[in-house]
Amino acid sequence: MECVLCQRLVEGLIIARNELAAAFPDAFPVSPGHVLIVPRRHESDFFALTWSEQEAMLRLIPAARQWVAVERSPTGTISV
Repeated sequence: MECVLCQRLVEGLIIARNELAAAFPDAFPVSPGHVLIVPRRHESDFFALTWSEQEAMLRLIPAARQWVAVERSPTGTISV
């Protein structure tokens, strides 16, 4: 079975990427604008990643935040 996250890296919208990680919109968002930042190496535990892989993921946060700001224009309020 093919990895759905790897498939998204090939076929989906990529917000940002680097050599060790990538960020993209969640296909099944918990809330509007939900973004996933994943390592390129298969590992289910963030703390099992190398420091370089962890840093690579964290470096994508500003780009993911900018994408959410532009695409979703969040207000910080919750509507019910």
